[in-house]
Amino acid sequence: MLIARDIPLLAPLAALAALTGPALISEHVLESCAWAIVDARSLREERNLTIEQARQIKDADRIAERLTEVDIDRLEPEAVGRFGEFLATSKGLTMNFVGPISHNFREDTSAVSTIMGPYGSAKTTTCFQKIINSIIWQPPGPDGIRRARWCVVRDTYGHLQANVMADWFMWFPKTKANYNLSTNTHKLRFDIPLANGEVMKLELEMLFRAVDNQSAEELFKGMALTGLWLNEKDTLHHDVFKFGFPRVGRYRPPGTPTGGWSGVIGDMNAPAEDNWTYGFNVNKDIGLTEKQMADFRLEYGDNFRVSFHVQPGGMDAGAENLANLPKGYYQRIQIGMSEPDQRRFIHNKFGAVRDGNPVYSQYNDDRHCIQDMTADPRLPIHIAIDGGNTPAALFMQKTDAGQVRAVDECVVFMPGKEKVLANLGAMEFGQKVGQYWNENFAKFDLGSVNWGDPSAWFGDSEANAEDRAWIHKFVAGFNEVAIGVKLKMKPAPVKRNLIGPRLEAVREQLKKAIDGQPAYVISSRCKVLREGYNRGYVVTRVAFSTGGGRWNDQPLKNDYSHIHDANQYGVLGLVKFDGWEDAEARSRKSVRKRAAPKFGDGFFAHQART
Repeated sequence: MLIARDIPLLAPLAALAALTGPALISEHVLESCAWAIVDARSLREERNLTIEQARQIKDADRIAERLTEVDIDRLEPEAVGRFGEFLATSKGLTMNFVGPISHNFREDTSAVSTIMGPYGSAKTTTCFQKIINSIIWQPPGPDGIRRARWCVVRDTYGHLQANVMADWFMWFPKTKANYNLSTNTHKLRFDIPLANGEVMKLELEMLFRAVDNQSAEELFKGMALTGLWLNEKDTLHHDVFKFGFPRVGRYRPPGTPTGGWSGVIGDMNAPAEDNWTYGFNVNKDIGLTEKQMADFRLEYGDNFRVSFHVQPGGMDAGAENLANLPKGYYQRIQIGMSEPDQRRFIHNKFGAVRDGNPVYSQYNDDRHCIQDMTADPRLPIHIAIDGGNTPAALFMQKTDAGQVRAVDECVVFMPGKEKVLANLGAMEFGQKVGQYWNENFAKFDLGSVNWGDPSAWFGDSEANAEDRAWIHKFVAGFNEVAIGVKLKMKPAPVKRNLIGPRLEAVREQLKKAIDGQPAYVISSRCKVLREGYNRGYVVTRVAFSTGGGRWNDQPLKNDYSHIHDANQYGVLGLVKFDGWEDAEARSRKSVRKRAAPKFGDGFFAHQART
């Protein structure tokens, strides 16, 4: 059996419990802000900073209030009497305060939560702390002990032993009595003395597992867990989550009441954008709509959610865990690291995966994409359309100041193929967009004018000149379904549908600023549009047989190009861009100008002009 003072992460908490009144250290405090006050070293050496940071984090007012109740000076060894030796020992073992994002993740009771950060940001240790918290979040059994069973998973046993287990045993020492080598299981008992004289008893069973050559389904067979930790989550296949998640919430010792927390946690460095964790955490591709999630939270509790905690980059303002790293750590590790790797492992930005060069180098995801931005109910919604067999629709607004906003999109994928656009007829797509309007914008005004692909105004086939234009079928389908609005469409204001002015219109908006804010922004709800900006909407290079090559002057036609075509039509319509003229048109004007005869200003000049 281990008591709190034997565990580096728990020692300061035990000291605080012994020194303060029951009003501070109680079961409620342990649940809400134990780790905000667990770091005696930070409280002693950085008292003002810690309290200031505490005000930024979850439950800030409550935590700050409780922190001010503690006389921090009483935590110094010379002032604590019989606890002096205890605190002096723990001072060298405890960590400094990591940061508010780490704290929020640690206290987050979501069913699925992930923390993403740069190298050295204390993600692993924060997961240790969250696992301890989870035991406190369990109801006590008949014997008064709170119990939890966890499993941590890595891709290989080599990585599991060298990384996870090495760190775990540094904080939670293994002995012959508590560690079973044959089953790779560590059983721990924590006794935390409370100020009222009682002792909180905790038990943890920790299973260490790696996927290696077995399937995820085989890995989890028969498991009953409180929690599952996906260490370096991005290195694991999505199947590990798929087969692991149903195993949590199934561990309940006999006689223990229901109602304790269960869930999956994960940590990772920023992966490439084509990693499954990007779609899961950023795009919320989780198999349920936002409305379904909200309905389930009402029925099953507030923790029925998926949360994602992103720490600042290592060289950003507010970088976390710097107090526990050597001075200049991030500056030093840049040596020998490529720029894409620095972006991921130092600056904590997703890595771009592209099949070519981005069309819009002016786009900056941090600047131009606003997380969960919704439409402004004071402004009308304009719809921009790209027609054809794989159509797309973009919902846009323009503020009084002139900022163009892409607030949502309607892109239809083939059933079961989330990256392949569906082939839809004009009428069917119009009906789908009309239904999407009813579900998301029923209380909004529809713009008096909306824009689309100019070619959509022509017949569906040259063989049948009387065939109704694509756009007319689309409008008929929309108006048949949409409630309370009538859609009117106009061709986008671009001659001959040239790609040059369309691209330039968007580039100009990306470069401009209005009152210090971007002149053009998109919502993170526009998932396909955003992915196109970041990696999918590209120009490719054509290789020559003689060596070398050239870049295409047309963007690659793929599943990202359709929503970006719609975006171009919408931008052109909203800003009435007319400052670009293609080279061919300029050339024709120049030729006409040179070929025009000059008759002079003489008496008979006017006769020659007639």
